[in-house]
Amino acid sequence: MGDILDTLDYFSDYIYFKQIKAIINLGIYSGLRAEELYQLRLDNFDSDNCIVLVNHNPNLGQSTKNKKSRVSFYNSKTRDILKDTLTGFRAQNVILNLYSLRLI
Repeated sequence: MGDILDTLDYFSDYIYFKQIKAIINLGIYSGLRAEELYQLRLDNFDSDNCIVLVNHNPNLGQSTKNKKSRVSFYNSKTRDILKDTLTGFRAQNVILNLYSLRLI
């Protein structure tokens, strides 16, 4: 857990900190693979119920290891972080993915 806190501390002044924090928390508490996290779109989330759809749809650039879509769950702490992040994204109406290359 110390490495995770160190990572969050390292990025705390970064312009995309909320997005990074959301991705890290979602990865920790949902069990999604890194590749699945990077492919998530805003419409994959039901943040009221702490559910994320891990979609296998190559037409949207989303794939899973076993080529099947599935549902994953996360905790209320992650829900709160995601709600804050996704609300900002939806207000911008330009970002479709939770992760984008501009984070690097």
